[in-house]
Amino acid sequence: MFAKDKNRFDCQMEEKYSQIIEIIKESAPLPPPADFTRKVMARLAGVEPVAAGSSIRLFLTGLQDDFKSLRFARKISGAECSFYFFLTGVFYLVLGAVLMAGFVDAAAAMTGWLKFQPWIALLNSLLFLALGFSLGREGAQALRAVKPGILFFIVLTLINGVFTQIFLNIPLAITLGLIVTNAMMGLLLLLAAQKTDWSARSGNGLEKTAHAHMGGFTMLEVIAVVLIIGIIGAIVVSRATSTSTFSLKSQADVIRTHLRYAQTRSMNTSSVYGLIFGNATTYSLFYDGDTAKKWTLVGEDGQEVNLASKTPGMTILTETPITVAFDSIGRPCTDQAGTTLQSVNRTITLSFAGETETITITKNTGFIP
Repeated sequence: MFAKDKNRFDCQMEEKYSQIIEIIKESAPLPPPADFTRKVMARLAGVEPVAAGSSIRLFLTGLQDDFKSLRFARKISGAECSFYFFLTGVFYLVLGAVLMAGFVDAAAAMTGWLKFQPWIALLNSLLFLALGFSLGREGAQALRAVKPGILFFIVLTLINGVFTQIFLNIPLAITLGLIVTNAMMGLLLLLAAQKTDWSARSGNGLEKTAHAHMGGFTMLEVIAVVLIIGIIGAIVVSRATSTSTFSLKSQADVIRTHLRYAQTRSMNTSSVYGLIFGNATTYSLFYDGDTAKKWTLVGEDGQEVNLASKTPGMTILTETPITVAFDSIGRPCTDQAGTTLQSVNRTITLSFAGETETITITKNTGFIP
């Protein structure tokens, strides 16, 4: 019974809609007012063009209005504020521990400014954990330490970013991104402390978050997003840093392999082989005790190996030219003919991105560690 009534109602409504559509089709379209075009053109003629400077000011004003519209949903409690600082401290603690564990496996390559990164992360962790503990214990009285602490954090981030850019050869965009992310983190935590309602230190602030007014963002949401950005940035930096750091050690290992190859050829043939380092960026393999007779090394594109084309910025610090030849029993010599034996251990030092790697050729035996 109900289904039949519903079908009858649907049929009646469909018939009425069809009638309305037919009436609209048959009706003549109404023309616009006679003076409509004139009024519109008069308005357009009265509008002055916006200068470039004015458009920029309008754009910046719009950005300022958008920033002002970013508001937090409510006041936060003292327990929440303390929790935010603890959360940030735990993040840097985990970051420092991960960096420390990763650097243990590559301790030989982690020199210079790079080796300070785990300790800087742990220092930031200690700072935020201490501030979180003080805010949780002292409440509003601990605010006197928050602003200097955040200022110290931002300055340390800026200094670390500058030295990282100078010594680790990381792309500038990544460095600036990390500086801005950390500075935003510090400023958001400072804002959190200023927005805290210290009269409700024992309230269930975290439980009330789910029932907060939905007109803005909660501080927990914003800080969680910035922490996620920081984690992604740390991963990107670790990738970029590992590429620039280990390229020096990798190229040094390649040169060691080429030296051992020349030594092996001298011991297994009747010819004297060696390497000639002609300048600060190139070297080549020679044979028959003559540096003019060059041999293309396996895996290289030409007779001359160019460090600058492989890794821009990598150079040989040791004074060039350097000639390393090997006699028939593999002893290193200082002349191309392989007759003048080394009297001392010789070293060849590579430099890249503020780091150095030394290659040692042991006298008498030609051992290359």
